Parts: sequence; C-alpha cells; structure tokens
Amino acid sequence: MSEIKNDNMDMDLKPQVIEKKTLDLTQSNPDMAELSEETRQELSRQHFSNLIENQRKQVEAAIDAKILETKLKTMGKQTGEAIDDGADITISNVKEDVMGRTEIIMGNSEAAQKGKLTRSQQGKRGSFLGWIFGK
Repeated sequence: MSEIKNDNMDMDLKPQVIEKKTLDLTQSNPDMAELSEETRQELSRQHFSNLIENQRKQVEAAIDAKILETKLKTMGKQTGEAIDDGADITISNVKEDVMGRTEIIMGNSEAAQKGKLTRSQQGKRGSFLGWIFGK
C-alpha cells in the first residue's frame, strides 16, 4: 500500500478491483444468485417489460394480418363482380404496417395487367415543379 502525503490531506492509494459478472441469458432460468437484489429486480422488470412489448407486437401483427386478409377478399370479390358485369376495373391499395409495405393491384384493365402502381397509387406526390417569378 502506498501513501501520498500532502500538506492538506493524506490519501491511501489502493488498487480497486472491479469484478465483472456475466449472466447467461440463453438459459430459461439463468442463475442470478450472485447478483444484488436491486440488479435482480431491474432485470426482472426489463424481462416482463420485454414480454409485454412482444405480446403487443404479436397482437398488432395479427390484427394487421386479419385486416389485409379481409381487404384482399373484399377487393377480389369486387373485382370479380365488375368483370362478371363486363366492366374494366383496377383496384389498388398500398399499406404500411408492422409487417412492412404491401402493394395490391387487381383487375382486368391494362393498368392492372401491367402490375405496376402509379406514383399517386403508391402514395407519392406528383413531380410538378412550380416557378415563382417576382419583380
């Protein structure tokens, strides 16, 4: 142990040992016996918070999937009815949700047969360039 003397104070310089503990989170019940109570409580809080968030995402994805399924059935039925009536039809829809971006185009028209959405069908603004002239 070394001591440093100063006119105003005495200090002991002791090496501090910082112990790093690792926790194997790949186990279903990791051994947390060596962790402090505070650390165990915080890990438990985070664990349950993550479980709740995952369940929320699963519910949201299930709802989005059901909405997409219903939308596809409705659009398919409307397309079929229009074709049966001898009409040309194009139905399009773009949706972004937790599953990603879904672009739908149905019908028997030339536009539908191309299978490509226009910029407005994609939800993009036009490329109009306006000029303002001043005096």
